[in-house]
Amino acid sequence: MNNISQIHEHVNTLLSEATRTFAPSTALYYKSCCAAILRYYEMNNINELSDSVSSSFIAVQDLRFRNGEIGRKFHSTLIKTIGLLHEYENTGAIVWKRRLSVKPPLKEFEQPYQGFIDTLTNDLSSGSIRMMALYSKQLLLHLIERKHYNFSKVGLNDIQQFLVSAGSKHRGNISNVIWVIKRFFKYLNECHISELSIEHMIGNVGPRRIKALPCLSENEVSDLLSSADLKTKCGKRDYAIISIALSTGLRCCDIIGLKFSSIDWHSDTITISQQKTGNILTLPFDGVAGNAIADYILTARPQSDEPYIFLRTCRPYTRLKNTFAGSTIIRWLKNAGISREAHDGKTFHALRRTVGTRLIESGADLSMTAQILGHIQIDSTRRYISLSEQGLRDCCLPISEFAVLRRELR
Repeated sequence: MNNISQIHEHVNTLLSEATRTFAPSTALYYKSCCAAILRYYEMNNINELSDSVSSSFIAVQDLRFRNGEIGRKFHSTLIKTIGLLHEYENTGAIVWKRRLSVKPPLKEFEQPYQGFIDTLTNDLSSGSIRMMALYSKQLLLHLIERKHYNFSKVGLNDIQQFLVSAGSKHRGNISNVIWVIKRFFKYLNECHISELSIEHMIGNVGPRRIKALPCLSENEVSDLLSSADLKTKCGKRDYAIISIALSTGLRCCDIIGLKFSSIDWHSDTITISQQKTGNILTLPFDGVAGNAIADYILTARPQSDEPYIFLRTCRPYTRLKNTFAGSTIIRWLKNAGISREAHDGKTFHALRRTVGTRLIESGADLSMTAQILGHIQIDSTRRYISLSEQGLRDCCLPISEFAVLRRELR
């Protein structure tokens, strides 16, 4: 079957029947995209679904997106819907799965961009490579918006304008953005793709002042755990996630990325490949965390073939996004009656700092604490000393050797 009207009708029917996969509003959104595609075919007097016409449709949507006529979400969903129609044409069915958003094309920048990323595979951790890919792609999209489609006329002013726009979005880590851009242009210079050398044209940002961020007190930890509503599926999931964080000190991205294969129930250990560093880490978990995970899996986890343990509580039942921690921790702290202000350090990462601090306070040395937390550099672990009162006392210098000049102080 390749008649566009018939395919459109069948796909709309499947969308209506996919009640376990889509919310009604999502199905309606896809249907509106189907209608837009059908109108495009009808305007061009074409009755059969074809790759060439669909490619032409995608090119039109790319142009509309670049001109600001449609938003990113609508642009992305239109491209996904084209894929649904062709999938039904080829197989007579649709496999409902998470489909990644389509990013604007990089055009002539695609090859140098990919070449740059390929040079990083054996040099940096996976987390750093993702950061490199993100910031360098943002730069290239900025250049495309300024009507640059190659590096021949890209000047220092273009780079400075990008850094100005990035400054409002990356206030806390603009130094990372500058580092990425310098490294990207160093690659371009070495490959003779661009003659613009920005190494000495853009100054380094001064080192960021490192704040001694807090951990949670024992009372706050107790309040946080007791605030979870274990009568709801969402509450059981959140309780399990908090328990794992307080038991192992894992980052949120590693917890929500846990798979069934990550847990060894015989030895009560979790084995992961850290998302930030790419290193393998095996940690034990306590009985509270183990029971919480088991309770969630057995009584609250939605029925799904996903390999990930923690899933969304509404359709589609897919793994949680990495943005889960930001909004969720605010709700947890509010339910627990724990006061919180902007930039006070009471984020999901405070749970990790709590574990690190307790390790230091219990007498664990820095190297052991670094291994448990998965730190590559031990300097990252030193920050946890500042959160331990006893650790600060140990760092104090004796004053007995200093001469006292005033009688009142003797």
